Amino acid sequence: MINKLKNIFSKEKITKTYKDFSPKDLMTDEFFKKWAKNGDGESSHFWEKWIQQYPEKSKNVAKMKRIINAIDYAEKASMDTKDYVDIYEKVLSHSPLEQETKQVAFKIFWFIKVAALFIITLGSVHIFNLWTTPTSEVAMEEVNEKLLTKECPPGVKTTIRLMDGSVVKLNSGTKLTYPETFSDSVRHVWIEGEAFFKIKEDTIRPFIVHVRDLELKVLGTSFNVNSYNEQNEIALITGKLLVSQLKGGSIQLLPNEMVAAKEGSQLQKKKFDKEKVMAWEKGILYFDNDQQEELFKKLEMWYGVEIIVENGFKIKKGYTGKFDNEYLENVLEGISRTSRFTYRLEKNRVFIKSIK
Repeated sequence: MINKLKNIFSKEKITKTYKDFSPKDLMTDEFFKKWAKNGDGESSHFWEKWIQQYPEKSKNVAKMKRIINAIDYAEKASMDTKDYVDIYEKVLSHSPLEQETKQVAFKIFWFIKVAALFIITLGSVHIFNLWTTPTSEVAMEEVNEKLLTKECPPGVKTTIRLMDGSVVKLNSGTKLTYPETFSDSVRHVWIEGEAFFKIKEDTIRPFIVHVRDLELKVLGTSFNVNSYNEQNEIALITGKLLVSQLKGGSIQLLPNEMVAAKEGSQLQKKKFDKEKVMAWEKGILYFDNDQQEELFKKLEMWYGVEIIVENGFKIKKGYTGKFDNEYLENVLEGISRTSRFTYRLEKNRVFIKSIK
């Protein structure tokens, strides 16, 4: 049957595309499920190009990816990857199709869908609820175990060892939500703020970190997540990391690569300065041409204080420097000399004013 279909495609091309697929069609399509769970290789190239062609479908694609990863699917492929790519790439074409071709293609696609639908039914009887649930809540609702939350207030850092042996170091002002016991199929956690993850390798259960509109999927690796500001920054130290968006785009990171993107914007991959990104984890307060707002915000978060600027004081230039496990007063002394201000400390408040 496969060979017959491939021979037909060599003469005629199909008019139907994935644009016509409903969410249910995507859920039962093996080629889509393979990409949703692995997100690399030829399938990744295909789906990223498809999303670019049909951006209005990106939300449906993102929902289906979340649902597929939340359910413990059995891996049952009806044909090998090469056959899928060969056939489905041709599904995107736009020239006429003979009736015989349509009938053969329909039979194969229908067989695949029925087989996959049977697997999905066994995996979950709540598929409708999953589809209608907001994507950011899908994974959390699938967790049957008790969820725990650890919050670090400004001025405090802490390290958490999860039940699987993974270690998460939380920076000041960070919140981590995680199950008391991970399931047998997947390990989900949710992060707000900044944290360094050192994941225990597990070839059976992927580790998935949810941060705003991003989903980070790993098996065993170490990476830093920073979502303090509008821009999310994911920096990979070791291993491999798949970064996916709710809207459907994804990027695979290798060591010394990072993704930086505002929520909802396109993912961009670039290199990063490991010393700068990981400075906080070693207790080093790092400034890189920081303007006044960012400079004082870092100090407030790092030391758990409130900074009050008096008399409309403004730092004219950005400040660059680093302080290795220094007291607040020593840091203020260093910054004030180049930024031309005086300060006074009153309990957990710092008053800043210009030098007359």
